[in-house]
Amino acid sequence: MQIPSTIAGLILLGLLSYTILRMVIAIGRNFQWGLLFRRRLAKRVEALRLSKMLARLGIDREQYLHTRRINDIETHLRRCNACENKAECDDTLGNHRPVENYDFCPNEPSLRTSIPTPDGDAETQPAVRAVAGR
Repeated sequence: MQIPSTIAGLILLGLLSYTILRMVIAIGRNFQWGLLFRRRLAKRVEALRLSKMLARLGIDREQYLHTRRINDIETHLRRCNACENKAECDDTLGNHRPVENYDFCPNEPSLRTSIPTPDGDAETQPAVRAVAGR
């Protein structure tokens, strides 16, 4: 009776070990793919005017990429790419004068909801950090 119980225990221990090993490998791969995905997403944001708009609104790009939902970021990218106000955007983002009105930007209302407060929480606030040097 002792030998069959020992064999069954060893088989179960082997299966459990195999399952744990596969989970660790899967989590590691998922982490690597996530990093690669975020890097590619960061390059896409940087290639558009969206990156400059984030900076103008005082939103840290890395924090934006890691705290916003991917669907929201994809929507911002699509809107920015399809925007018909690119000349006005270039003119506004190219100068370093304070701007009070970003109504030309289709992403502006949504981006404002992610402006962090000093304690690190994002809240909806109308404050703009568009003064040169900030």
